[in-house]
Amino acid sequence: MSATLKSLLQIGGGENEHNPLTMSDEQILEQIYTTHVHTDTKFDVDSLFTLVENTLRRSTQIVDNVVQGSQASVENIDDKTPQPNFNSPLCTLKQISSEVIIQN
Repeated sequence: MSATLKSLLQIGGGENEHNPLTMSDEQILEQIYTTHVHTDTKFDVDSLFTLVENTLRRSTQIVDNVVQGSQASVENIDDKTPQPNFNSPLCTLKQISSEVIIQN
């Protein structure tokens, strides 16, 4: 067993308090909530899912056309409309996009 893995699996001592391998499910959830859940930020989840669905539907149609060698228009796809008062959280979406790109 490598020294790194041994150090991760050591039981006891204060340094293992944040080790997900030794934490209970409740402790892991609490860690996630304290670092990632912001109660002051509200999002229109239904409208965000609508935008994602529209994007995926169009992207899938484009890929299908390329694979099949077809020239079908993507304009024929009926997009769902987000709520009229939907305010897109562009800054948050850009931040998430940047984090995903950096991780890959």
